[in-house]
Amino acid sequence: MTDPDTPAPAGTDATDNSHYLRALTDMADQHSVVAGAAIFTDTGVKLVDKGARIDSRLYARLVQHKLREPIDHHLSIGNPVTVPLLLAAGQALAEEDPLTRMLADAMGSSASLFAPLGSLPLPGPIACKLTVMREQRPELFRHSLQMMAVAVFLGARSGMNDRDCATLAAAALLHDLGMLYLEPAWADPNHKVVGAQRRHLVAHPITTMLMIRDTGAYPQAVQTAVLEHHEHMDG
Repeated sequence: MTDPDTPAPAGTDATDNSHYLRALTDMADQHSVVAGAAIFTDTGVKLVDKGARIDSRLYARLVQHKLREPIDHHLSIGNPVTVPLLLAAGQALAEEDPLTRMLADAMGSSASLFAPLGSLPLPGPIACKLTVMREQRPELFRHSLQMMAVAVFLGARSGMNDRDCATLAAAALLHDLGMLYLEPAWADPNHKVVGAQRRHLVAHPITTMLMIRDTGAYPQAVQTAVLEHHEHMDG
């Protein structure tokens, strides 16, 4: 078992954020994204004024610098992912996806299946990442909702109480946020991940765990589940 309190190996944190910045700024061409505070480099140089509109034209400037804080600590986004929107997305998924519909029927209703989302903490940076995922990586957003449905079903059938099912739901929904920091080509099943590229793919659970830990909004169990959601290298 990996200890979430152990420092991450070099190169596994979220500072290599070029792919996430690209997805975020491209999304901002279609959705209102405004800097709620000035954005500075780690050396104190101001890159973006408070109140400035973010869009893809800022990508080149932002990607050249290490930021003082993650960019999504400072953004106001139009139509962000919220708990009610997640519940609505779960309901829509149960209507169109056979597996999710089967699980909802077994639980009595889609409302029962997705009920743990009702108590989900959703700090701004996490909501921002889920919004980018919804808009720029919809297949990954759908996958995350599907995994949450499967996890909650298995948890409930195993006798977990409501509180533990809510923890499980958070871990399952958020487990792949780190994939936003990888090349989108890796979502292509025909893309071969070899050599050094595989190291980045294997590291994405660590990236996700660090994001979750930094919010201070989720139990230790969520961090551990996210960190360990991949199989060991021996299968």
